Amino acid sequence: MWRRRMGFIWGDGMKRFIGAFKQHPWLVSSVVIAFAVTLFFVVRMVAFAIYWSDPAHRDQQVQGWMTPGYVAKSWGVPREDIRDLFEGLNLTIEPKPIGRIADENDITLDELTAQIEAAIAAYRANQ
Repeated sequence: MWRRRMGFIWGDGMKRFIGAFKQHPWLVSSVVIAFAVTLFFVVRMVAFAIYWSDPAHRDQQVQGWMTPGYVAKSWGVPREDIRDLFEGLNLTIEPKPIGRIADENDITLDELTAQIEAAIAAYRANQ
């Protein structure tokens, strides 16, 4: 019985695959690579969908480890609004934690957090 199962795996299908690979190695390799890349992005999309569908990740209190993009995603604010806030404060917006951004620009994390929360409140008031 197990030979039948193994025959299914290593049977004609695998022989055809190996034969196709021997005849057209570039074509088969590119199809395998395209499948692997597609699988990677599907898994990534599902992981993000599961993560952001959890209510615990929405409207999280702004903390120093969060990036500006994470804050925008968590609070449902357009990234452009967060970017405009940072540009208004003459801060560079980069994909690094807001705690580090505050340290590099000689502003306290509490001040920056208050500014971000005010921008979020202003955005939600206009909605």
